[in-house]
Amino acid sequence: MDFLSHKRHNWSLHFIYEFQETCRAICLEILDLLAISLGLSKDTFTSQHVAKEEDLSILRMLYYASQPSQSGKQSESPSIRAGAHSDYGSLTLLFQESDGPTGLQVLTSSEIGQPSNWKDVVVQPGAILVNIGDALEFWTGGKLKSTVHRVIQPTHPSHHHPTRFSIAYFCQPDPDAILKDVVGNSPDPLTSSRLESKGICLSETVTAREHLTRRFNATYLSGSTLPKSSS
Repeated sequence: MDFLSHKRHNWSLHFIYEFQETCRAICLEILDLLAISLGLSKDTFTSQHVAKEEDLSILRMLYYASQPSQSGKQSESPSIRAGAHSDYGSLTLLFQESDGPTGLQVLTSSEIGQPSNWKDVVVQPGAILVNIGDALEFWTGGKLKSTVHRVIQPTHPSHHHPTRFSIAYFCQPDPDAILKDVVGNSPDPLTSSRLESKGICLSETVTAREHLTRRFNATYLSGSTLPKSSS
């Protein structure tokens, strides 16, 4: 986005709060539209984002420092700035520099047993990148897929990896929201395998807080990771 630059910003707390509230409003609108497109009641998803007593959603300013490359040579395996993961909540809004460095990649896979591949995400000037999170994958029985993504160092030969700035708004369901299939979608084997890799069992009743806690524990306590690409 144009307001993301290498310049110092003296943003007031009021400005940041208003920006966060705008992000929340955008997410709620998207959730309404997704529910309608799936043939559900308009408020199917937004009714799980009331935030009456506690709001787990969070706005983060992300900064990846510039780093020197190794002898200016391109490595076969890219250096990782943020490892492979999916987001735990409903939706993520990502604001990126229009002229900033590349580095964000999404993991694609077609069939079980087939190699997965990392695909670069091209920055669209003025656009907001929207990621589907685990909660929507729960609610739709895998019909909407939680995006596995990572951030790498730029892979072109250079003597440094440029600084990267971005802003992310992570929209989370209410802590006591029940994550269960409301679409009645029967997941295929690939979807079931992907869900299991994230600790998602559609036959089990779990709350948003419980899932968030499990994912945090799996990521930061046990050191487990999502399946890796063959690339």
